[in-house]
Amino acid sequence: MNKINGFSLVESMVSLLLFSMVCSFLLPTAMTIFEKLDYQKETSRVYQEIYEHSELLRHKSVPVNFKDKRIQSFYYQGGIQICAKNKLEEKCIF
Repeated sequence: MNKINGFSLVESMVSLLLFSMVCSFLLPTAMTIFEKLDYQKETSRVYQEIYEHSELLRHKSVPVNFKDKRIQSFYYQGGIQICAKNKLEEKCIF
């Protein structure tokens, strides 16, 4: 009798099936993680713009009543309100 070494076709197909099942479960998870990462990056950018604008206001480099496409500041209830927006959301600080 001949001795057969190595994987047979059935074993190879089972291992390929298991590998494809693992990949099919990991792919949606990875996509969700990347979407959350993009959202957090945009939110961080909005807060960075608010911080930079508040520094400009503090050093009187821009007027308090300021309006741009992405950021605006104005007097509100005795203080200064700064709002910044992007394509996803708008954030304001007082």
